[in-house]
Amino acid sequence: MAGMGGSMLALLVYTVTALKIYSYHEVNSWFRQGIQTSSVTGVKNESEKEWVTYPNNLTTGDLYYFLLAPTLCYQLNFPRNVIIRKWFVARRALEIAPNNFIWIILFYWFCHSVLNFMGELLKFGDREFYADWWHVYRPLLLQGFPQWQAQVIVYMMSAALCEYVIAIPLEMFRFWIFATVILQAKMTLLLGRFFSGNYGNCLVWLCVLMGPPIAVLTYLHDYYMLNRESNAWSLY
Repeated sequence: MAGMGGSMLALLVYTVTALKIYSYHEVNSWFRQGIQTSSVTGVKNESEKEWVTYPNNLTTGDLYYFLLAPTLCYQLNFPRNVIIRKWFVARRALEIAPNNFIWIILFYWFCHSVLNFMGELLKFGDREFYADWWHVYRPLLLQGFPQWQAQVIVYMMSAALCEYVIAIPLEMFRFWIFATVILQAKMTLLLGRFFSGNYGNCLVWLCVLMGPPIAVLTYLHDYYMLNRESNAWSLY
C-alpha cells in the first residue's frame, strides 16, 4: 500500500512538472514567434520596479519560481504581494497538518490550503487556482478549432489525465475515472436544462462530490480483489 501511495505521489509530481514545462515552453514560444507581444498582466505593486519582458525572463530563478508557484499557466509577470502575511501562512500550515484524505477534505487541503500556503510564501498574487484554463486551449483556437470543440478536447484531456494519475500507480486500467468525469459533464448539461437556481446547483455539486470518490473506491476495490492473496497487500 505504501508503494502504491509513493508511486501515485511521484507520478503526480512528474505530471505537474511536465505540464508546467510545457506551459513555460509554449508561452516563451509565443513571444519568440511574435504571436504574443505584451507581457503586462495583472497589477504592478510596490515591490516591482519594472515589468519583466522577453527574453529577460529566461533565468533560472524565474523558472524555479514558476515550478514552485501554485499554477500551471506561465506568465512573464505574475501578480505579486508586497509582503508575506505570517498569520496567513500559519493558518494554512495548521490546515495542512491534519492528514485527512476524505475526498472533499483532500481537495480543500491541496487545492486551497497547500496552494495558498505556497502562494503566500512566494508572494504569488493570483489565488484563483480553479479559474485557469491550461495552455492547450489557446493553441487549439490558433489551429482553427471552434471554441466548443477546443473546450471538449481540453475536458477530455483532463479526464484522461485524471485516469492516468490513478491507473498507472495501481497498474490497472478500468476507465472508471474517465467515464465518471465525462458522465459528470453530461449530467451538468442535463441538470442545467431541467433545473435552475439553488436546486440545480445542489444537484451539480452532489454529482461532483459523489462521482469521483465512488470511481476511486471502485478502483481500490478492484485493486484489492486482484491483490488480496498477495503478501504485498494486507488490511491488517
